[in-house]
Amino acid sequence: MKTIILRTARILGLCVLLALAVGCAKRFVITHELDQPLVAAPICTIADIRDELPADFAAGKKPSVEDIDKFKDYLIKSLTKDAFFSNAGKIISAQSQYELSGAILDYKKGSGTLRFLFGAFAGAAKVTVTLELKEVKSNAVVYSGNFTGSVTDWGTSGIKMFEQISKDFTKDLKKKNKKLLERS
Repeated sequence: MKTIILRTARILGLCVLLALAVGCAKRFVITHELDQPLVAAPICTIADIRDELPADFAAGKKPSVEDIDKFKDYLIKSLTKDAFFSNAGKIISAQSQYELSGAILDYKKGSGTLRFLFGAFAGAAKVTVTLELKEVKSNAVVYSGNFTGSVTDWGTSGIKMFEQISKDFTKDLKKKNKKLLERS
């Protein structure tokens, strides 16, 4: 009986460590670092977020048009928070200095019901998106990366993973821009 309790405690301990390691892992990989600070109070257009899922990916398992539109709204909200970008929108403006586009590389819709019934990781939702910020005038990529969002708990809607990606993208971009501004 004592050995069963010890084994169970070890297994639970390993599960907790694994959960902590997964939770603390960085959710993105930057593929093109920001090497020049952004212009002051920039304006950004949110362009297409393309579907680059495999051709054999079932249509019913792809993110909906509404999900992608909500993702764009999260990006706008995140970019304009604290006046980092003076304006961001979905309509192309002649005043835009930057354009943000992206592609969905991997998507798993998940199930809130499974997350509720069976707990963490059952029915988990996950998305991997590549985001690219380009300078409009030169059409040059100034910052890009692959970002992953996930939802593993039953109380959170799957759409929140897009909000997570938006926040990660903006937070890292702000941090890099601030460092470059401090150097110059």
